[in-house]
Amino acid sequence: MAQAISNRAERRNNGVTLMKKIFRTSAFIMILFGAVVLAVTTLIAIRPALGSTVDAYEEYIVIMEKTLADIGITDLLFYAQLSLLLGFLVLAWTVGNNPITKVLHTIGLLFVLLYLVYNPDHSYILKPVVNNVPDWVTKLGDSNRGYFEQFDTLLTNFPELMGGIVTSVYAIMVSASLKQSRPKRLSIGFVKFGVSSVAFSTIVFGLLVPFAAQNIEFVQNFTTQPMYLAIFYVPLIINLLFMTIGSLIGSIFFFVK
Repeated sequence: MAQAISNRAERRNNGVTLMKKIFRTSAFIMILFGAVVLAVTTLIAIRPALGSTVDAYEEYIVIMEKTLADIGITDLLFYAQLSLLLGFLVLAWTVGNNPITKVLHTIGLLFVLLYLVYNPDHSYILKPVVNNVPDWVTKLGDSNRGYFEQFDTLLTNFPELMGGIVTSVYAIMVSASLKQSRPKRLSIGFVKFGVSSVAFSTIVFGLLVPFAAQNIEFVQNFTTQPMYLAIFYVPLIINLLFMTIGSLIGSIFFFVK
């Protein structure tokens, strides 16, 4: 009798472990897709600011540009962002050990999605990239705009400031919700480092620099230079590469508990 109960409990635990593996791997795959697309499109967008640095990769960049154009970059970008965000959410709820940070993460995700729907032209992450929202998303957002009237007003009056605030707070929530129990996974460590770095760079470039640009003429002039575009977005591309490496490792090692 005791042995039978023990066997049932073991089978139940094995089933739960398998489901966690499936959700965790699915989350890594979503993050991998989103991070790769955003890194490539951002690299292409800031290509003029990089000058001779990318000359050696000219052929590959041209191929990427043509491929993304054939796919339809407009919708692809939105779905890449959505894939990245949903990947973070699923990963946090699967491996995170603090229910409070999971809930805060979910609330933060709602505001990020609202920002992408109602103010895509001022997305902090995708400033240099043409970023349009699919028609069905626009219609859905317009039909529910009344529920988020105050938030929409803030986006209209302070688009870039709200972009910095929403993105930085959300990135901090994602990082906090990915806190691991032992043993720690290298894959999640890479992803978390990339997200934490995005939070730091968003605070600097999305909040502090715009504030300084409004009050210091030199800073304002510098932010219009091509070099600033590279300083702004090269770290973002590096952070996305960390997420890519982490999610690739996580996708491959499905069998690890």
